[in-house]
Amino acid sequence: MKRFTQVQDLVLVLDKANNSKENFAALHGQVQWVGSLTPSHYEDLMAMALESYEGRWESGRYHRCHRIVMGIPCVLVLTYNETLHRKQEHALQNALDTLERQIREKWNAYKRRPQNIPVGIQSLLHDSRYKECLALSVRQGTLLITKTQAVDKRRAHFGKNLLFSANPNVESLWLLEQYRAKDRVEDDFKLLKDPEMIRWRPCRHWTDTKIRAFGFCCVMALWLLRVMELKAARAGLRMSPAVLQQELDDLREITMVYDAHTANVQISARSSVQQRLWDLFDLSTAENLLTGHDLTAHP
Repeated sequence: MKRFTQVQDLVLVLDKANNSKENFAALHGQVQWVGSLTPSHYEDLMAMALESYEGRWESGRYHRCHRIVMGIPCVLVLTYNETLHRKQEHALQNALDTLERQIREKWNAYKRRPQNIPVGIQSLLHDSRYKECLALSVRQGTLLITKTQAVDKRRAHFGKNLLFSANPNVESLWLLEQYRAKDRVEDDFKLLKDPEMIRWRPCRHWTDTKIRAFGFCCVMALWLLRVMELKAARAGLRMSPAVLQQELDDLREITMVYDAHTANVQISARSSVQQRLWDLFDLSTAENLLTGHDLTAHP
């Protein structure tokens, strides 16, 4: 059997939590990696006009440059997507409207109008992730709420992602595709945590060996689900894991009891899609085991 000792084709996709000088020094020259950077650390790039973005990628734009990141020469690709911009703008506006409404409701709950900002309102603002976006003041018994420059600073980052690679010679489109591939891994983590699918939590185990065994079962369940999804897609049935599970979950084992000595076990009727999945996954074998007899011999 051929042994693979080269890792040129291996690419690590890092998120911001992995960014450190120690990690980059350990990886440099050993394996390729791509990741994302904190936009606020590169305000000069965030302030660039969109007309300066020289590249096009799908529905967005990108700008390529080179920088030293934590001691490592890297290529940076700044991307902009209009759809993402609109989503982030909508999310910010909703969050600020909600926070302002909560503050005013608390202010109006005071029977006597305070002359200064009460501690309760200060705490409400301080506990919000948007605390730097609003400024509060009281003028002649009236609460004034104004937006700060932090709102414009946030908006300057909307629709943008700053990606990088330690290989300064990689193509921009390759970097973008590699980083986008992490979405599939993140989807796998969502499936592991989904209480309706695999449900990693609650673990309900306390010893290391049982936790490892439980984790192994969860990963195997994920692997099986992805294999089923792939087989279905190759057969022309493109559906999400949730839809695939729902189609199969609708199948039921039914026990027909006729009298004290006679009963018949069968599987519920199947739709056309369920029948295709039934044949694709050869579920007739499971049916025979459940019903206790070979139904293929007695259609």
